[in-house]
Amino acid sequence: MKFFSADIIITCSSAPVKGGIVVTDDEGRITEILNNRQQLGLDTEVAEYHGLICPGFVNTHCHLELSHLISQVPAGTGLQGFIRELIRLRNSDEYKILDAARNADRQMYESGVIAVGDISNTTASLEVKKNSKIHYHTFIELFDLHESRAESLLDEGLALLQTYQSNGL
Repeated sequence: MKFFSADIIITCSSAPVKGGIVVTDDEGRITEILNNRQQLGLDTEVAEYHGLICPGFVNTHCHLELSHLISQVPAGTGLQGFIRELIRLRNSDEYKILDAARNADRQMYESGVIAVGDISNTTASLEVKKNSKIHYHTFIELFDLHESRAESLLDEGLALLQTYQSNGL
């Protein structure tokens, strides 16, 4: 068992606990929140932090594979203009895409994100998600500006879905 204390403990089921202690099992699962240190033996080792301890955050809408496009697509172009710019810019250097996705994944983890709902059109972020400390759930997104491609696009999307599902994502 491990014990962690902070100025404030934020829980999902009660008011904030000032000076509380989070108790975890050897797997890191929270087993108990104690109101104060007096509930422990004097020789119990407690990791103490200034600030607060809170549950992990969930990012419910992310496009990890497009992290390399931050600040690249101009605003105010409308949906069709936005899609055209995405199509034009998205096929960047594979290293640039992976590097940006790794950095975004690391930044989310360091900010306390534990789970992400990620929207994907390709497998560009697959390896990043497979090797991440974050739990990812991948939503497949399909789009095209030409109705004539709808059927083949659906087939591509189903194949993409199978790839992510077979990787647990």
